[in-house]
Amino acid sequence: TRDMCVYCDMAKKEIMERGWKYTEHNISDPDIKKELFEKAPDVKTVPQIWVGKNHIGGYDGLMKYFEETLGW
Repeated sequence: TRDMCVYCDMAKKEIMERGWKYTEHNISDPDIKKELFEKAPDVKTVPQIWVGKNHIGGYDGLMKYFEETLGW
């Protein structure tokens, strides 16, 4: 995530409303930002979401995951 990110806030809200727990890593920390680009060098937006070791993508990817994978 990053500070002042509407899509980050919307993703966290969707996750919490489903009763899921999550760990947030904010790219305002340079070490976290470096780690993100090592894991996903082509990303250009936040949030970037993983479920387990599976990279889901951003907010739209999360919503697609909920709908297609979980039927929510």
